[in-house]
Parts: sequence; C-alpha cells; structure tokens
Amino acid sequence: MRSNCLKRLLIVAILLVSPWLASTPAHAKIMPYEDHIQEAAAWYSLDPSLLKAVILAESWYNSMAVSSAGAKGLTQLMPGTARDMGVKNVFSPRENIFGGARYLRMQILTYGDLSLALAAYNAGPGRVRDRVPNIPETTHYVRKVLYYYNYFRTAERAGY
Repeated sequence: MRSNCLKRLLIVAILLVSPWLASTPAHAKIMPYEDHIQEAAAWYSLDPSLLKAVILAESWYNSMAVSSAGAKGLTQLMPGTARDMGVKNVFSPRENIFGGARYLRMQILTYGDLSLALAAYNAGPGRVRDRVPNIPETTHYVRKVLYYYNYFRTAERAGY
C-alpha cells in the first residue's frame, strides 16, 4: 500500500516539475503513435520509454516539426540520415519512428553508453568520442532525454 502511494506521489511530483507534461497528459500526445513506438522499439530492441523520451525531446510529438537545421518529423531526422535509414516520407509517423529507432539503436551499439549514444543522435556521430561533447545544446539534450526517459519508465511501472 505504501509503495503505491509513493509511486503516485513520484508521478505527481514529476508532472508538477515538467510544465509540458503537467499541462498536457503525456499519454494524450503519445496515443496516436503508441502502436508505432511499441513496434519499432520491439523491432530494434529498444525500451519503448526511451523512444518516447527521444520523440518528446525532439519534436514534442509534432509529426510535422521542422527544425531550423532541417531535421524533420517526430524523431527529427536530417535528410541524409532519413535517406540512410530508408525513410521515404519523413512526415509519415510510422516511417519516421522506425527510422529514428533504427538510428538510435545504431548509436547505442556504436557507443555502448546511453549518454554517448544520445549525444551522437543529437550532435552527430562525428562529434562524439569518449565523452559527451561540450556543446551546450547537446549536454542539455542528453539531460532532457534522460529525464523524460525516467519519467516514462516511472509512469509505466506505476501503471500509467
């Protein structure tokens, strides 16, 4: 009984800390893409919570997102990366999620460390060696994805 109360309190605390998650239930944003996320995560041996965290950090679940650098879609794939991952339509949620999941898995296998893999996903593999590069946007990105990842894992364990 007490552990359930603690889990619920942790969820409430996380929701209060994150303005976006507090104002918009995460599941409402994720719901249209849940099947694609689960399928891609299973296909590429990723934790679905990690894939959800990357999508949240990259596009806030806006399938039509385009960055100033030219990254597109839910997982914010650059045109060359999308092409390399076999993505024909970056604005197709399914294709984009599968392409982003494939790219993320490649970075995890290459670096063997989640923080380094996330840094490579954000800054490009050429900028990552044995540590997260000292690029403010990248260090912030890694922290943000890890925070969201913890949020989704905690919420899932609590049954949300």
